[in-house]
Amino acid sequence: MISTIKKDLVYILILILLPTIFFAKLFVNPQTVFYPADFLLSDLIHVNLAQKTALAHSYRANQLPFIDDRLAHGFPLLAESQIGALSPINYLLYRTLPINMAFNLTYYLGFVIMNLSFFALVRKLTHNSALAIFGAISWMFTGIVMQEIVHQVLIQAIFLIPLIFFLAILVIEKKSMSFPSLLAFVAGQQFLFGQFFISLATNLFLLGLFVTFAYYNQHRLAWWHTIKKYLFYLSLFTLIILPQLLQTLIFTQYSNRATPNGGDLLANTFEIPYFLTLLTPFPFGSFKNGEFFRSHLWQTTQTIPWESSLFLGYALLPALILIFIINKRPKDKIKCQLPSYWLTFTVFSLFLSALLMFGYRSPLKLLFTLPILSSFRIMTRFSIFTSFFLLLLITQLLGRLKLSSRLLFGLVLLQLSGGFYHFYNYFPTVDYRDLTKPPKTAKYLGNQGYYEFGSAIGWFNTFAAEGYGNPTEYLKFHEGQYPYLNLIYGSSSCGLFKYSNYNPLAIDTLVTELDRQLGEDKESAWLSKRAANLLRVLGCQKLVTPLPYRNLPLSKRVNQYKVYTLNMPLPPYQLYSKTEPYFSSAQFLNRLKEKINFSALYRRDFAEEFLPPKHSIVRPLLLTNTHKRFQVRSDQPQYFFLRQLWYPGWSAKVDKTPVPIAKAFELYQLIKVPRGKHLVEFTYYPPYWTISILLSATGYLFTLGILVVELARSKNDKHAHP
Repeated sequence: MISTIKKDLVYILILILLPTIFFAKLFVNPQTVFYPADFLLSDLIHVNLAQKTALAHSYRANQLPFIDDRLAHGFPLLAESQIGALSPINYLLYRTLPINMAFNLTYYLGFVIMNLSFFALVRKLTHNSALAIFGAISWMFTGIVMQEIVHQVLIQAIFLIPLIFFLAILVIEKKSMSFPSLLAFVAGQQFLFGQFFISLATNLFLLGLFVTFAYYNQHRLAWWHTIKKYLFYLSLFTLIILPQLLQTLIFTQYSNRATPNGGDLLANTFEIPYFLTLLTPFPFGSFKNGEFFRSHLWQTTQTIPWESSLFLGYALLPALILIFIINKRPKDKIKCQLPSYWLTFTVFSLFLSALLMFGYRSPLKLLFTLPILSSFRIMTRFSIFTSFFLLLLITQLLGRLKLSSRLLFGLVLLQLSGGFYHFYNYFPTVDYRDLTKPPKTAKYLGNQGYYEFGSAIGWFNTFAAEGYGNPTEYLKFHEGQYPYLNLIYGSSSCGLFKYSNYNPLAIDTLVTELDRQLGEDKESAWLSKRAANLLRVLGCQKLVTPLPYRNLPLSKRVNQYKVYTLNMPLPPYQLYSKTEPYFSSAQFLNRLKEKINFSALYRRDFAEEFLPPKHSIVRPLLLTNTHKRFQVRSDQPQYFFLRQLWYPGWSAKVDKTPVPIAKAFELYQLIKVPRGKHLVEFTYYPPYWTISILLSATGYLFTLGILVVELARSKNDKHAHP
């Protein structure tokens, strides 16, 4: 192993140097961060950086971000998973470094690990270092990898794909149990980064690899030994990810992530014209200047382009020509034969991933109705694996040929020149201090719950005209307080992340209906009663919008944005003596069309009424994200209402006695309180958390123990057989 590393040291240094050059601009000025816009927002800033900001603050307060009251009155951030709160790597970065430095270092370290592991994978398969560096550089500059820089949490998972398959080969070929343990650890980190789609898809192909090897291996004992190692890996992997896995499954059950029969997920399909990306990364125009978003293809299909690129560099076509020409020669020209199982696995996986990325056009579309697959958000992301296996197949086929080192280095230079030409100045940057400086609206709003509407319209028009263009144009839209920006600025949104499949279903239903109604009200510039009722139920105190409303008092104007004051939102906590019944979300929404009685609580299933009290007091004693404590006094039995998003894991006590929590207004929490003076507490503790943490810690310790034992055994073997 050491001799191989020494032999390949120059190649290793090159693969470390390339990300150093590519990301140097982020470290020459330590306050610089990328700011690529998407067509409705910047996922990198509005989602990834915003969530990592909340994560860093939680770590430094020695907490985990289970619940965040700044989003929709109690959004389950950890369970939603994209924040990556249980990743040890995220902990080391965001606990110890400035947020912008940790954010940028994620890219640099990830690309270094990805480059080295892809090099090791191809080196293992072809025994050719020159071909391995060709493969590693080609993968670094593929269209799908470069363009996914706009989704940091996604590219974190992509970084580990080559390493996972390299370790999988070692698991198959080596007897040591340290390799299944290492594989479980690395695959576990891929899941814990927060992109469970990439992790589950990777494990789908890993299963295919082990099944293919078992099929080709005729020796019964060897076959069974391989299956045992896979089951051992799977068990250890499950233990490591268990705390996040359980919370993600619970969130899926109560969110719009899992849609019946595939839902909107099937609409995200790879369009046939995108096969032209095999030849050039931007066959329909550049994203940087907005040309693509003015093209006929975008206007007619609106397939998400970041997940629809198969560009493998300009050396792809010459490589295919070489394979076709030289493979026609006599067999003695073939340099080496690859393991049959691996070549079969690569071809099968390429075919499967290509079929899956076609979504509803795929003959495998019935798979998307299954519970786990139906929660995959964008099916075109299977193009990540299509690109990966296509590049692996090409490098394997080139490995069968007697190619000179000069020819291979010519292909490498072609990949390098094309990659740097297209992508080096592709992503604009901004000063992190300008990005995190609270806009005037955020300063004005403070902790007042606000609802944002209409920012996406101006953003999209700017993006269609300018593309990535000048990021300072997009900074102006930060006045609109688009979620999750309030995680950076500290303000509180009564809304949530729109245009996403990562929201609790109940509040997503109300917000979708509210946006539809606000869209209708836009024509008359008059806030309808239905929209006002929805805003009131959501507990919104302010409406931030570029649109005019003639029947709302204007409290502040900032550039194109107006801040309107809303009437009487639901209070954060209050005692009630009466409930009104409803029996479904649809019925509750219909009630909001009518004159709704906000002096009563709207409660699922049945109504109940107590005598109105003459005297009642509610005094808050403690208000944190996961723990609320109140002193309550009333001369009659009452209902205590808490404007806290209902979600599994919340429990309530009255004078330390557990009481059941009912749903109020479809979203919030309600308990009964007897007359007299009482201490009322609401506490959030994730379901199955203690046992899952203990099992996960066992998995980590077991992995470490196996590595220590195997290392000691290896040293003893060397002493015994010098």
